[in-house]
Amino acid sequence: MITLFNGETYLEAEINTMAADDSFYYGHLGKYALSSSVLRNIFDDPDKQLQYLKGKGGNTEALMLGKLTHWCWLEPEVFYRQVYTDLRGNTNAYKELVQLHGEENVYKEKHRNIAEWLCRRLDNNEEIREIRKDAEVEVASIKMIDGHPVRGKADMIKGDTIYDLKTGIVTPQQFEWKIDAMNYDLQAWIYMQLFPELKNFTFIYINKHTRAPGIIEMPQSVIDRGGEKYKVAVEVYMKIFHNKEVDEIEFLLDQYCYHGTAK
Repeated sequence: MITLFNGETYLEAEINTMAADDSFYYGHLGKYALSSSVLRNIFDDPDKQLQYLKGKGGNTEALMLGKLTHWCWLEPEVFYRQVYTDLRGNTNAYKELVQLHGEENVYKEKHRNIAEWLCRRLDNNEEIREIRKDAEVEVASIKMIDGHPVRGKADMIKGDTIYDLKTGIVTPQQFEWKIDAMNYDLQAWIYMQLFPELKNFTFIYINKHTRAPGIIEMPQSVIDRGGEKYKVAVEVYMKIFHNKEVDEIEFLLDQYCYHGTAK
């Protein structure tokens, strides 16, 4: 049984079927369940989550391009449903386009071209192309983890492995060292709880400037480190964010101080 933060209860199979609908997954579950992105924000800096709740800092060019690349490679039918334009953002014609189609559906033609350029490199690599072939994509799951509802969407599942696509500006070798700093170990640990029947978690990475690709496997010791981060982040969430209004969250954040041990 899954119990959301608003008290709603669902059979696990029922809510996982509902989670396939993006409006339910990102809308309803976004309000009443935890996710790796929320907990990564909180572990890194709880103020990031406060800014997100205020509607700030969540629509950077890097995030937008990452989203388009995910769509292009994993869900091309979604990618080509969007509206692309060369119009400048300050023109009346652009504003009319946004009003007609919605801001969330209008993107610059140059960003479409970059996403397609990156995905061509992914598809040109035989090893990566073989992983993508016949893989399940955008597989949603929600489970109770340590008594809390947590949602997640696996980019790809093939065999006994979860594959997650990442884009960035560092080399694949440097990305290995970003796992800890970006709290991707926390993401991997959560996904292994959401899909306990699977055995492995692997990142597929591509550099947005050079198109250098990489396949980065996650050893169990690194995933276990993510589990320790999960405990810290959930504790902060329950103390500061759960069922709190913004004013109260701001006050509680003023009192918050991370306690750790030098490594």
